[in-house]
Amino acid sequence: MSKISFIGAGKVAHSLSKALAGQEYKIDCIVSRSIHSAKALANQFENCRFSTEYSEALFSEIIFISVNDEQIESTAQTVYNLNIDLTGKIFIHLSGAQNSDSIKILKERNASVASLHIMQTFPSKKAVEIKNILTAAEADDKTFPLIFNLAKSIGLKPFRISSEGKIYYHLAGVFASNMLVSEYSNAENMFAQSWEGDIFPAQLLKPIMERTLNNLAEKGTAASLSGPVERGDFKTIENHIIALKDNKLIKLNYISGSLNLLEISFKKGSVDREKYKTIQNYLKTELKKCISEFQT
Repeated sequence: MSKISFIGAGKVAHSLSKALAGQEYKIDCIVSRSIHSAKALANQFENCRFSTEYSEALFSEIIFISVNDEQIESTAQTVYNLNIDLTGKIFIHLSGAQNSDSIKILKERNASVASLHIMQTFPSKKAVEIKNILTAAEADDKTFPLIFNLAKSIGLKPFRISSEGKIYYHLAGVFASNMLVSEYSNAENMFAQSWEGDIFPAQLLKPIMERTLNNLAEKGTAASLSGPVERGDFKTIENHIIALKDNKLIKLNYISGSLNLLEISFKKGSVDREKYKTIQNYLKTELKKCISEFQT
């Protein structure tokens, strides 16, 4: 049974460690700068050690680096500075944006390095179900089969991604998840200005959002688009921007999003060239005004 340690006891570590435990792996040690965080996670597993010392993680064959992105390189540097031979050990960081180059210094101590990113949102330390979730695996040819099989063994759906493509993969997730929260926040804001009754925003917005997501999955981007930009409805777009005059940030978001939707609509053929140019010129003019407002 392979032993696994975690450096970092954050949100992803809580879900991933639980998925690994009870399979063909033993959760051996949790290391964290906070001894309380390390202990809280370690106590969920039988005979699991906890520590603030990175050296304690090195008794395992597989070490997950589950820290914030800005701490990944410094974590690897700290392990490197221990001056311990790491032959036979695999270090895997869990960042979506960074590739395994962030920890490549550990190769100089004879370790293998890789990155694994689960395309799922982890809002808290409460364990999230990760079975059947697509997972980006990135490593050299020797290490890749090992992390691929590890991911498959706990029910993930791993696929290989290049080191160069990692940042674009992460951007895809940011647009699909984080930016969706931003757009929902904007929608909530607008709803609050339109209604004073006892209807909650989710009652209004959830059905249309779910339908849109289903349409995107079934029909693709162009066929799922509707609304004023897709119709080339200049007057409605203009009225929207006027209504947003006191909401500079939301107005900027609306304009940039509409420019993107306009490109989709033009390629789709729902907006002819004349309407395309008219709306585009108007949106670009308003965008310049909006940017100047932020500069004053």
